[in-house]
Amino acid sequence: MPIRSLLAAYVSALCATTVAAAATPYTVTDRIAGNDGGWDYATFDPSLKRLYLSHADSVFVDDVATGKVTPKLGVAPHGHKVVPLDGGAVLAVTVGGDNTLAFLDAASGALLASVPTDAGPDSALFDPTSGLVIVAAHRAGDVDLIDPKAHRSVGSIVVGGTLEELATDGAGHVFVNIEDRNEVAVLDLATRKVTDRIKLEGCEGPTGLVYAPDARALVAACDGKAAVVDARSLTLETLLTIGQGPDAALYDPKRRVVLIPCGQSGVLTVIDASAPGHVAVVASYPTEKGARTGALDPATGKVYLPTAKFAPPAPGQHRGAMEPGSFHILVLSPGV
Repeated sequence: MPIRSLLAAYVSALCATTVAAAATPYTVTDRIAGNDGGWDYATFDPSLKRLYLSHADSVFVDDVATGKVTPKLGVAPHGHKVVPLDGGAVLAVTVGGDNTLAFLDAASGALLASVPTDAGPDSALFDPTSGLVIVAAHRAGDVDLIDPKAHRSVGSIVVGGTLEELATDGAGHVFVNIEDRNEVAVLDLATRKVTDRIKLEGCEGPTGLVYAPDARALVAACDGKAAVVDARSLTLETLLTIGQGPDAALYDPKRRVVLIPCGQSGVLTVIDASAPGHVAVVASYPTEKGARTGALDPATGKVYLPTAKFAPPAPGQHRGAMEPGSFHILVLSPGV
């Protein structure tokens, strides 16, 4: 076969594989019951196969391998993000009730240490390059750097604005959404400075943020839009139309897709992120109203979306009261 024909066949096969992976359907396969109460970020620990959720005043745990659910682990009033550490033996939890990062024993929930943060600790992640836990202080507009071994703060980075989700490229760069300024700040942990600010024109109120390594892109979830940022040039590449009311963005490394749960629309938007320059929405699948955050099991591709049923909002309210006994975690599974 001529070289040109071989190349065409290779490209055709590659494109077919990419489209097939990106177009994988997602269906609801389970609902996991839980106690009533508010929630924020969900986290999946692949090492222990556990789902964690900051829920009400504690941590909700689902051992997906055994099906055992622990509705209340430890104490974390107004908790936001759970970060598994030390192979899952320790949980770092951002606690808004007392502005701390709490370190909990993952087995017993016992408090191991509590480190003060700036006001409104919200998103957090473990940065493998620095070995630090990075905490976004939602109200203070600072990012706190915390040593998880010594259980102490080792500094902070002044960012400004209302901070939301963090993401990392795993190479010493951390990104954070600034909700009230419609931008992403780029942080250099070595110099502890903001090195760039990326304007997300047309993307209002960015919340969820994820780094998609195959596409070398950042994807920020805004209301009705997803902003795709080239992580090399640090420029806004395109805006994609998604559902309303997102509060998270997830990356599936096996299927090379970004998943955005949109709580107001009640859909899961699927974005192909398999190659640079070709990030695009491929489908949306029904979930439930209120399913705005979530976590992904990278081994199975299952998506876990906490939600509940709500009464109709009163005039002037964004959302009505949660109906008693309605909290649950919706599980969506990808097709073959």
